[in-house]
Amino acid sequence: MKKYYTLSPKQLEDWNYNFGLRDNYPPNIMDLGVEIDSLDISVFEKAYAQLIRDNESLRTSFPKIDGKILQRIEEYSERFQLEYINEVLDMDLNDFIAEKIMMLKDLQSTPLIKGFVVSRLNGSFFIYIIVHHIVSDFWSVKIIREQLFENYQKISADLPIFHAPERVQLGDYFLRLNKATLPEHHKQTMETLEGELANCDWQVDYDLIHRNLSKLFTEMTLAPPKHSWKDYDSSTLIANPTGETFITLLNEKLSLQVKQFCTKHSKGTNSVMLAGLFVLGTLVTSLDNLLIQTHYMNRDDPQAHSVIGNLIGKLLLMMKVNKNLSSLEFIEECNLIFYGAISKVIFNSNDIKDFNTTIRNLIFYNFISKEMSGNQKIKFETPKFKPGVWVESPLVFQGFEYGNTIEIKWSFHLDFFDRDSITCISGLFENIIGELVNSKESSIKQIINELKSSSFILPEIGDSQVEL
Repeated sequence: MKKYYTLSPKQLEDWNYNFGLRDNYPPNIMDLGVEIDSLDISVFEKAYAQLIRDNESLRTSFPKIDGKILQRIEEYSERFQLEYINEVLDMDLNDFIAEKIMMLKDLQSTPLIKGFVVSRLNGSFFIYIIVHHIVSDFWSVKIIREQLFENYQKISADLPIFHAPERVQLGDYFLRLNKATLPEHHKQTMETLEGELANCDWQVDYDLIHRNLSKLFTEMTLAPPKHSWKDYDSSTLIANPTGETFITLLNEKLSLQVKQFCTKHSKGTNSVMLAGLFVLGTLVTSLDNLLIQTHYMNRDDPQAHSVIGNLIGKLLLMMKVNKNLSSLEFIEECNLIFYGAISKVIFNSNDIKDFNTTIRNLIFYNFISKEMSGNQKIKFETPKFKPGVWVESPLVFQGFEYGNTIEIKWSFHLDFFDRDSITCISGLFENIIGELVNSKESSIKQIINELKSSSFILPEIGDSQVEL
């Protein structure tokens, strides 16, 4: 058994999130479901067992030892075996799976992956795998599927299973990085970030945000976005145990304008959304220095292509908003800041545990591209906040790009935001995006002044249907 190794920032975040969940709330999981006409159960059991044996992440637990959370690799045992379910049995399959999902909340013991084969009444089979997000990112789900069915095909054909080149394990990958580049990388990153934070006023005053929002809400005619999608009747407010989530869509006209802008100027939608958030930030904080956090999946390294595990690092996007830039120049600046931050991505949670960004930033940002949104195997969880706790980013923006629109989820901590303020933020953000893509020659200063002095009413376009 290999030595213990430390967690990434995302894993530490998942561990703390999991620890703070109420007893009756499920953990954050990734899942994989496949319907298949025929299946040799005994062969598939061997293929699944081989998958677990080959990948240490799938045999990892997260014990707390001497006050420190570590990753520990377990040996393969019967506890990891595939489960077979005959649908003919008098049982509720959904209740059964829900019970298994709840078992993944115990991060200090394995397994954190569970596989099932369900025998259907029509003779087909349904393969369902659930794995805790702490040991699997989105990329890993694809690897799990590929390796599982490759094992099945080779065992069925009585062929040996070779791993050439030798499969890189998550622990080896982190240890290799630690020995090679990470210590110096993290040292330089921390020095850079601490220096930038020390030299600028990054403090966010949430009372000021509320005052500014109230003023903007009074001065501007910000009609709440009214678009329906699937089960959503106009804009939707979803309650969760620790905060709330406001869901809306960019209207079709504005979504088309964003798409045309990006095509014409060779920009990504990600850069436009990020630019909109920085303008929003300077409007509601009255600050030019802004800090936004986001996640970054470390899969550019060829060594990481076949690693199963959570390889998501953390980016700190810092900007001094230059209001003299045109909107086109500003969007390009946001793009450069995002990719520049990648060179300072933080993978080691030990380096950030004492790094206090708690009261220094406004928004946590996630944007999911059209390619990833279209992957029906991927599910995205809504953030939840612990009540009464001052969090790093009490406002979370999640954007999901579809064929003809962008779904936006604003998740917010109830200690800082309420329905009225989020309605204002959501409407204001749409107006900002409209100004950025339609007034590309105007300066950011002009756009901000225009937003403050004018009454914008979002267009009423009726129902919007999303292309999936």
